[in-house]
Amino acid sequence: MPTQQKPKPLPASPFVSPARTFADIASPSLARLLGKRGLANMEILRHWPEIVGAELGQVCAPEKIVWPRAAAPAEAEPEARRGAVLHIRVEGPQAVELQHRSDEIIARVNRLFGFAAVEKIRIIQAPLAGRDQRPARRPQPAAEPAAESESLDAALARLAHGIKDR
Repeated sequence: MPTQQKPKPLPASPFVSPARTFADIASPSLARLLGKRGLANMEILRHWPEIVGAELGQVCAPEKIVWPRAAAPAEAEPEARRGAVLHIRVEGPQAVELQHRSDEIIARVNRLFGFAAVEKIRIIQAPLAGRDQRPARRPQPAAEPAAESESLDAALARLAHGIKDR
C-alpha cells in the first residue's frame, strides 16, 4: 500500500504579513493618547453607557482622571491614600441628574477598576466634543413652477365663482 505524503506548506513570503485587526494597530497610539488624560484604562470609555445609563451616556463623557500626587513614604499607608477626581463633560441640564447620581457613578467606576480609584466627580457643563452643535434646519419649501401656480390660481377662481353663484 503506497503511503500518501502530505503536501509541504508553501514558504512564507517576505511580502505578505499576517493579518492584524484594527484594534491591534490602534491600541498603542490610543493608550499613549488616553494615558496623557489619565484614562490609560480604556475600559471606562468602552463601558461608559453601562456605568451611567443609556440616557446619560448620550449626553456626557469622561473627560479625564486626575490622580493625586504621590505622597511621601511616611504617608504611603492605605488609610492616607486619596482617590482620583473623575472629570465628566455633560451637556445642558443633565448636569443636575449627573450630580444627583454621582455617588452611584463613583461606585460603578470603582467596581470597574476593582479598587477605590475615584473619590470625587467634577462636572464640566459644556457641549460634547465631536458633535454637531448646530440645530437641525427645517426644510425649505420648494419653489413652485409658474405653470402649476397659474393652474392653481385658475382652479381657485373657478371655485370662488361657483360658491358665489349658489
